[in-house]
Amino acid sequence: VEVDVLVVEEGGVVDTGDVDLPIEQLAETLRSDAETLVRLLLDPPHDSCLPRGALSGGNEDDASPPDVSYCELSVALCTDAHIKGLNKEWRDKDAAT
Repeated sequence: VEVDVLVVEEGGVVDTGDVDLPIEQLAETLRSDAETLVRLLLDPPHDSCLPRGALSGGNEDDASPPDVSYCELSVALCTDAHIKGLNKEWRDKDAAT
């Protein structure tokens, strides 16, 4: 499974909250974590409480993982003011979340 992570700074420069963690390193960490998560969701371990076949529309007895080769995760690092504007426009919520 190939996972792309796009980190976009919107609404002004946003730092990672850690002076020793550059945006590029955060993006790579997100990509690695997202790849692990996608693999676990697509093909959960047999001793896991995650339902097998859930993402493929199959059933728990279906032992084969769905045929997925690509997944994309987009993360926008933004200011509270920017997310508040997006929430108001798209979710009818006048607040940062």
